[in-house]
Order: sequence, then C-alpha cells, then structure tokens
Amino acid sequence: MPVAVLRFVLVNKSDSDVAGAICGSIQNFIGEDGSNGTPHINRNVFRQEAPLKGIYFESQGVDRSAEQWGTMALTTTSEGAVSHRTSWADLIWGDSLLDFWDDFSADSRLEERTSAVHAPTGSLAVSLVIPAGDVSEVTFLLTGISLIDYPGGLRSATLKRGTENSRGSEIITQKNSAMHGMWRGESLLGCRTSSKRARTSGRRSAKAIFP
Repeated sequence: MPVAVLRFVLVNKSDSDVAGAICGSIQNFIGEDGSNGTPHINRNVFRQEAPLKGIYFESQGVDRSAEQWGTMALTTTSEGAVSHRTSWADLIWGDSLLDFWDDFSADSRLEERTSAVHAPTGSLAVSLVIPAGDVSEVTFLLTGISLIDYPGGLRSATLKRGTENSRGSEIITQKNSAMHGMWRGESLLGCRTSSKRARTSGRRSAKAIFP
C-alpha cells in the first residue's frame, strides 16, 4: 500500500511550555482523477485502532470497477489529543473555510460539521503541549489504494508523485487533495500555537520553532 509519511517537528526554545496544534485536511475526491470521473456519495468516517487514529475516505456511489474508485486514509500516530471533522459546513462565499479557521483557532480543536456534498472534506487535528526547551513530533500518514481491473487480474495504483513547490520540497499531488492550509489544491499544513499561527509547506519533515 502506498503511503506518504509527513513528520512535523515542534521545537520550543522558550523557557515556558507552549500549547500547539497541527491539522491536516483532505477532500474526498474518490471518483475523480483530474481528467475523468465524478465523486458520488463519498463519505468520511473517523476510526481508531491502536496505534492509529484518523479519517477513512470511501465512496458509496462510485463504481468499484472504475479506475477512479478506491479508498484513502489520513491518520496519525500521535499520542496527543486528537479531534476531527468528517466534513466541512455547507456554506457559501468562502464561509466554509472561515468556519474551519474560526473553529480551529478558538481552542486548537475541531468540532464536527454535517455536509450533503458528494466530495466532503475531512480534517484531523492533533493538540499537544511542547515543554520548555523541548522537542515534540507529530506524524501524519496518508495512505490510499485503488484497484483497477485489467486483463490478467488487479493491480494497485500508487499515489502520484508531484512536482516541487516554490520552496523546492517534494509534495504529493492529486486534484483537490491538500494537507490543509488553504481552501484546496495547495499542499500546506495548518499549524497553530497559543501565541502564533504558522504555516509550513508539506514536506516529509518540517519544523516549527518557537523562540
């Protein structure tokens, strides 16, 4: 099974504890490959089974024999406090994004929302306290599998390796897929602390340093 491992290192150089949180968001685009297909009755479900907690992305409407069918999961191995949304609120004029940031920035945790769209966005957040002068890590796992019919059996379709972003870091790309920092299509990850909000690019390993 293909997997992207995203490890975020939080360094606290201050002489006091710092509360922080990191959140990843992905739209359930199953059924669409960027050129063909359409998401249909896609659903996100929160699951946990030690040592993983996260969101399972599936489709109840896409033909299982279609090339665009598959499943995904956004999980974390973190022992910190984990909160989630299996969907974003159905609002207009960018208010869905505003609702997300208002919720996340209020207390570094996420509250559930309901949605009737066919391609809902799921979000997973980890809240933790970085002790004074210490280092903490948060790891996200992005996995996905697509079974494609072809003469001779089935084969696994791996996640596509993307281009480099403006900072030269390698990212995993898929239409409307993102480690959340903006609305969609950008590989950014939202990072919040008790004193500031930082955004780090979607690197395999990234650092957030608190002076």
